[in-house]
Amino acid sequence: MVRRDLTPSEGPVSLTNENTQFDTTWEMVVGDDLNYPGFAFVVLFIYKNLDSLKDNTSHQSQQLMSSAATVSVSNSNTTNLPQLINLTFNHLQSSDVDPTCVYWSSENGPGVWSGRGCTSVMSNSTHTVCSCSHLSTFALLKGIHQKKGSGQLSLVMWGGVLWH
Repeated sequence: MVRRDLTPSEGPVSLTNENTQFDTTWEMVVGDDLNYPGFAFVVLFIYKNLDSLKDNTSHQSQQLMSSAATVSVSNSNTTNLPQLINLTFNHLQSSDVDPTCVYWSSENGPGVWSGRGCTSVMSNSTHTVCSCSHLSTFALLKGIHQKKGSGQLSLVMWGGVLWH
């Protein structure tokens, strides 16, 4: 979605496809008004063919409970947002298991799923709403174990399909 205006757009913005909904505000999308170039954009990419992940420490298969989604906006400062963004994921299969909201972090090496900065604010058997303080590639995982104190989840993605 692109908006061209002489002044930065304001108010809510929402992008939806059959698997995911992204909700934020135009103020977050634009960022610093002083650097506004006359337009703002927000993009929601969905990855549908990532079915399982392997945990290298326990050699157990992990499963995505949702499609993976990447969010990109015209605001260049998206690592510590002043307001939270929301992603509503449709579960790939109905489940009573509470999923974990995660994002793809490539800060330390080849990349891992991390829950840092993301929380589940609502979940039922078919949908989960994640609230996050940054933008990246996001998904829902089940059956994961977080390393104490690290904020990193012990998962490595097969093939490094996602980028950030």
